Amino acid sequence: MLIAIDIGNSGITFGVFDNETIRETFWLKSDINMSKIEYKTLIATHCQNYKIDKCIICSVYEELTEKIKTVVSKTFNITPFVLNKDAKLNIKLATEKNQTIGSDRIANAAGAFHKYKKACIVIDIGTATTFDIVNSKGEFTGGIIMPGIKMQLEALNLKTSKLPLVEISYPKNAIGKTTEQSILSGVVLGHAKAISGLLKKVTEELNEPAQIILTGGFAKNLSEYIDCKTIDILPYLTLEGLRIIYNFNA
Repeated sequence: MLIAIDIGNSGITFGVFDNETIRETFWLKSDINMSKIEYKTLIATHCQNYKIDKCIICSVYEELTEKIKTVVSKTFNITPFVLNKDAKLNIKLATEKNQTIGSDRIANAAGAFHKYKKACIVIDIGTATTFDIVNSKGEFTGGIIMPGIKMQLEALNLKTSKLPLVEISYPKNAIGKTTEQSILSGVVLGHAKAISGLLKKVTEELNEPAQIILTGGFAKNLSEYIDCKTIDILPYLTLEGLRIIYNFNA
């Protein structure tokens, strides 16, 4: 079985695949201070019912990459494949600086194009919110990066003297009756409307019909606020993309 690992800024998402079927997913906190033994224990416990013989990793947290690679190698006695600029892909990278594209974004684009075989706009709503654009020729042409919901809430708290740090929830009204409601309206609804406006602009620039896909930790809850009627929500698109890329390189 293949284990696909997406190391993000806030958390690490794991997916266990039996051929094309994802059998289980689990999440661990991205914690550089957690020891290899602790990570090994947690990963081994989650995977105790599976025979893992393949692994692919993508990471935006470089300090953790080698640690998780070593842990997986020792836990399952395999050599993980770390997605990098030299990997073979089912899409073509067609930006001005391909080497700077995050590997998670490449996985999103690869997974989307493999599934739909058409132009795709992938919106990944997590620690940061990113747009990844693939045209109908299978070319990754670029995208958008903006601060995520949690990051905006933390910035309001850190950069002001009186605004509190608010837990994420999803407001029913734009007009907040309290400071907390007003912050949530500005950040959550504002984020959704920013995505909606950017999506309209991206669609115009792409100039061809495209499948809109939401993924990431906040995708499902935020989807109802986004002005688009034809959105697919694929919570594990990054992991699916990693599976596609692993098979493409096997």
